[in-house]
Amino acid sequence: MVSLVGFPTEDGGEAGRWFPDGRGLGWHHPPDIVPRNRGLADSMEHLELMEKEEHEELLCHAQVMSLLASSRLHFSTLAHLPARTCQESAQIRGASLESGAKAILLHTKTPIAGCSTPYCLAVMSASAKMDSKKMKKVLKTKSLRFATSEEVWEVTRCRPGAVPPFGSIWGIMTICEQSLLDLPHINFNAGLRTFSVLGLNTSAYVQIENPIIAQFE
Repeated sequence: MVSLVGFPTEDGGEAGRWFPDGRGLGWHHPPDIVPRNRGLADSMEHLELMEKEEHEELLCHAQVMSLLASSRLHFSTLAHLPARTCQESAQIRGASLESGAKAILLHTKTPIAGCSTPYCLAVMSASAKMDSKKMKKVLKTKSLRFATSEEVWEVTRCRPGAVPPFGSIWGIMTICEQSLLDLPHINFNAGLRTFSVLGLNTSAYVQIENPIIAQFE
């Protein structure tokens, strides 16, 4: 029995058929249809895009480190395997989940009062959960949602899980959960999933970023 397999064309037909019965007929294409091998071109375009995105990620990382270096504060750093979740980060750092400063990009339907953008950055302990109703009251908005992965990249040029707790870098409001101030030090990813800042004094962080302090957990 001969099996026939074709691939569809724009007009609903088939551009060729394969006869896998050893007759060696291979693909047969009508004269007006010439398949193109886009493999190499697509691969090159993908690599170029990856290089561009990697460059933009490194720029954000450099901004974070420059901000911290200019403050002349004591902290340590750790290069590590990629960590996307707070739990993974804490495990890799050998630190408590609570000590992680989780940065969450939020989106409102209309620009926040006093801001030109509908985005803001919520910062809280990685062990805490945001109460949307409380945050809506803080922002004085009826519409609030988590930013999508695409929006996180568009605004911060960071991958989800790598966003540092500094909204000022992108010109957006930072809102810090009040309970975070009870921690003596915080840890966070510095714009990359593979690089952490450890042991930054929490009071010093507040001094650098000057966030709005509120309760929303």
